[in-house]
Amino acid sequence: MAHKLPNGLIKFDSNDYVRREHFNEQWETIDSSIGNLRAGNDHIQKEISDVIKPELKEVPEVPIVLKEGLQLVNAARDTPFKMKEIRGRTLINLLGYAGSCDNVNRYQTYQSTIVANENGIEMSAVQNSFAAFSTKDKYSFNSGACYIFLYEAKGVAGNVVGIDVPGFFSFEFPVDTEYKLYYSRLKANKSDQNIVSFFARALKAGEKYSVRNIRVYEISQADYDLLATLPSEQVAIKYPYVNGLTNVKNPYAYVTSGNLLPPFTEWEPSSAAAGNYSTNTPYELELRPKQINAFTRVGVSVLPNTVYTFSAEHSGMLAVDDGVTSLIADYTKSQFLTFNTGKHTKVYLYISNGKEAVYNCSFRYPMLIHGDKRKPFVPLSRSMWAAEVDLAANLIDGSNPDLLYIGNNGLPYVLEKWKKVTLDGSFTYEPERFTGYVRVSAEKILVNNVVGNINLRVSKYDGTMLVTGPTNAPDRCSDGGGTRFYLTISNADSGWGDAYTPTADEIKAYFLGWRMFKFGDATNAPYNGDGQKDWGYRQIDGTLGDGGKTSVPTTQAPITLNWRPYKLQYLKANQTAESVINYETGLTLEQGWNMVEVGSGIVIREKSNFKLIGDYFQSNEFYYPETWFKHRPDTLLGIYKNNCPDYKHITWAGGSYGKIRPQFSKFNYDATAVYFVTYTMLDPVLSAPINISIAPNLTGTVKDIVQWAADAERRLSVVETQKAEKVAPQWIIPSLINGWTHDNPVGYYKDDVGVVRLLGSITGSNNSTIAFILPKGYRPDRALQLPAISWNGTTWIAASISIGLSGAVYVDHNGGTSKTVISSSFRAEQ
Repeated sequence: MAHKLPNGLIKFDSNDYVRREHFNEQWETIDSSIGNLRAGNDHIQKEISDVIKPELKEVPEVPIVLKEGLQLVNAARDTPFKMKEIRGRTLINLLGYAGSCDNVNRYQTYQSTIVANENGIEMSAVQNSFAAFSTKDKYSFNSGACYIFLYEAKGVAGNVVGIDVPGFFSFEFPVDTEYKLYYSRLKANKSDQNIVSFFARALKAGEKYSVRNIRVYEISQADYDLLATLPSEQVAIKYPYVNGLTNVKNPYAYVTSGNLLPPFTEWEPSSAAAGNYSTNTPYELELRPKQINAFTRVGVSVLPNTVYTFSAEHSGMLAVDDGVTSLIADYTKSQFLTFNTGKHTKVYLYISNGKEAVYNCSFRYPMLIHGDKRKPFVPLSRSMWAAEVDLAANLIDGSNPDLLYIGNNGLPYVLEKWKKVTLDGSFTYEPERFTGYVRVSAEKILVNNVVGNINLRVSKYDGTMLVTGPTNAPDRCSDGGGTRFYLTISNADSGWGDAYTPTADEIKAYFLGWRMFKFGDATNAPYNGDGQKDWGYRQIDGTLGDGGKTSVPTTQAPITLNWRPYKLQYLKANQTAESVINYETGLTLEQGWNMVEVGSGIVIREKSNFKLIGDYFQSNEFYYPETWFKHRPDTLLGIYKNNCPDYKHITWAGGSYGKIRPQFSKFNYDATAVYFVTYTMLDPVLSAPINISIAPNLTGTVKDIVQWAADAERRLSVVETQKAEKVAPQWIIPSLINGWTHDNPVGYYKDDVGVVRLLGSITGSNNSTIAFILPKGYRPDRALQLPAISWNGTTWIAASISIGLSGAVYVDHNGGTSKTVISSSFRAEQ
């Protein structure tokens, strides 16, 4: 018997009588179904085509401007980061280092007492009406020029704080109990010099007011007009605090994707947790403290007023605070907590046994993500683009900026328009004596200079600026309308009295940070040619340290809050394309949200010296200068063992030269390896926006990957070719000093693996004195004493040479006055 099938066709039995129209109905049903299938297939094909075709089109890249600071970037897919350009910028704080508010010796007080701490200068009123402190130095302001004054202050709410420049202007604002930025602008109506004062209208004695980051910048008329419309947040970004002359230095973009938390090996344990925990894997930690509130924590940069979720699998407690005083999320036993960052831009994540008597707890898979939803664990994914460069521009209007760009070979270059020179002991100066000051001049400093260069700028040892123009007074500089560089130095700064003209070596010593005075003179009065000479360096309290040097110093004095080398910067006659030597590429945006940090001041893979101190191998330990990084670090971004990432270290803030002190246990340190560190500098530097582009579709992403691979292969080919075709090293013949002369001329060179080789013979009778000085790049990382031999007229005898960190080569001929033969080698580290 016939019956209908599920899709409408009729099935007949063998005994059924079937008419022709019944078959036609069946075929019509089949035909209709085929039509529906074809329509559905066409629709599916269209949907697939709508998805695939845009991915295969040739479309322009999407430009993105990454601004300074943190930002979230949402990527549709994993895609390489394509750097386009970074433009230079220069700011000069006219107060020099005095604006840092870290040294009370730079100021004088009025009805107040002041102390310096990590938060700036704290001023206490001693009367009931008015309190102030001011700079001891006077600063120049020029008629018609525009300036902006900025500072951050806090105090007694409702009272008033302000800045005063006598004869020019005074401005004041109601103060708050927390640090807040205050600023005002000035268009000078005359040319004059005066002090800069910070004041508070205190209501009673004992009130405290704090100020930090005072800066004064000369700006263009256009920026002066713009200030009237900018909100304070944009003013703070446009005019950050800097010391003296500062450029965009060592810019970077740092991307964290997926999980914002590093492995436990990068967390900082409390004293109660130190020695009482172990990391089984980078993301698993066992805490076995002997008291409550033991913790380990990590600081993470975050966006303000943004929701994040912190999670971990654990049997202890989690918490979040600002690292100082504000609790953001109290201890919880929950496996996750969600919090809003509020005003904070950095938070600290804690794992702990908490306030209860829980002494053994475990933690694994810590996660911090953007948003209020917990997600499955993924490890931290980091990538970075960075370059060690110094990018300048016109300090007033920003014109003629240096330009960092990527060449056709995929390598970074700088279109350099500004020359930067550190004025140290490497130049030979000629003196001219005038009343109250000495004018020094030198050739070979101004290279590719515009004659009569009005864009020539010099920052002094205290960060203040010299006047560019006629050198007829102290603290001035000029090119003299020619190729020679001129600079004037006051007697008070140099220690050279009016009756004395310094030698070329004594001028070098001044630029290396040493001030001359008369030996045994308690007042450190300038030397006027009578008695014994002495030298000392400027200490934090303003006194001279390390006196008793009766021979001319040839090493650089310690960098302190009172002294750093002079810096020269000038606009070049012809711009040049310069290769970037140290850089790191390979930044990738992963699918989804990426936390992108744009900043500056990065130091890429600097060799680090670890020293066994107690039970740990430590680096950057404050009391061991031989372990210091080259710059005071702010944040440690990575440690590399023989150029491979190493996660077996722990970090501390206390006891460091800066903010970070890494260390290894004896079991985790490899004495046969070479360790490198990547970090950001603590000293303020300028940042700049980074112009990038990303591919908008799959075709663009594939093309970028292919281009990146081709660039990498080309770079590798160049390296291999350079290794295969060694260039014979060039011997350098040094200039000898202190009476030493060449016999078989002594020379040196550095080979391709960084080993310096010394060979030759010299004569001289000034035993144990400096024979010559090795330049930077050819110096050892520690003082060395190397064997040599001397001829005393009848036989060869043992002798030695000593090489200091400054590159000074001392020769001890041990009585062999005829000649001393040198044949030594060492690895250069500077």
